Amino acid sequence: MKRILSTAVANAAAATHLLSLQGLPYIGLLNGTVVFGSDSSQMRQITRTGITASKITDKEAVLGTVTGEVVIVDLNLNPLTHLKGNTFGITSVDLSNGLVFAGTSEGTIVIWDPRKPDSPSTTLNCETEPLIAIGTFGPWKQYVASTDGQIFAIEGGKEWRVSPVRSIEKLQPLSAGAFLPNNWFAGVKLGQRDVYVARTTGSDEASHEMPASVRCIADARSYEVETILVGLEDSVVLLSRSGNVLGKVDTTSPVTHVRCTRGNSAFAIAGLELLTLNLAAS
Repeated sequence: MKRILSTAVANAAAATHLLSLQGLPYIGLLNGTVVFGSDSSQMRQITRTGITASKITDKEAVLGTVTGEVVIVDLNLNPLTHLKGNTFGITSVDLSNGLVFAGTSEGTIVIWDPRKPDSPSTTLNCETEPLIAIGTFGPWKQYVASTDGQIFAIEGGKEWRVSPVRSIEKLQPLSAGAFLPNNWFAGVKLGQRDVYVARTTGSDEASHEMPASVRCIADARSYEVETILVGLEDSVVLLSRSGNVLGKVDTTSPVTHVRCTRGNSAFAIAGLELLTLNLAAS
């Protein structure tokens, strides 16, 4: 992994989310605006408050905010659909089989059919703490993870149901996480050095110690299946699920956001810098 570019970002301290659209970096700010890379002159108001979660596909992106807004936009950030009926902060989103799934700060899962945007089609209550990550593992099956280390399965189609499948005590409290292919989950506890990986069902798990405290994490499957991009206090690390360090880039400030894009590229925010990384370079 190699640093390709570092640019100063005046608004980095107000960043709530880092996106990658069509291979380019976008930074979501507290006031709901999105900045293209480091160019503060290219700023667009998308939502009323800060973006906290996103899911990006080949044609569109779903964005969720701290106050519960959910917006579908095209890849040029033009709003397509506003999904209504939710008031809880959005902590994670997914798009599968034409439906939008959102995990909230109140431990609920809200499901919309975008063709009927005025109200959710289903709201499921996990009766737990905020849902920090969500991932798709089949035509009608999602998993979500909560900050108290619980993993739940969402199954259905016509009738949705949610059920607990695993509790990972080592991840209590969970501060960041990402679902990986083949039914694996990677999670971290804020301020600690370990990255935990565990199967969503079963008992398989492992702990990988990092060289510094972990701040954030992202799924890097677009580069290589079952890889993780980890932001630390002083670097960005590319990690395999088995714990091998595949690359490392040092930073002068803590890394607060990491995001992988298609192919070999990734972006990170460290202090007031936006970093462009090549995951394959040595």
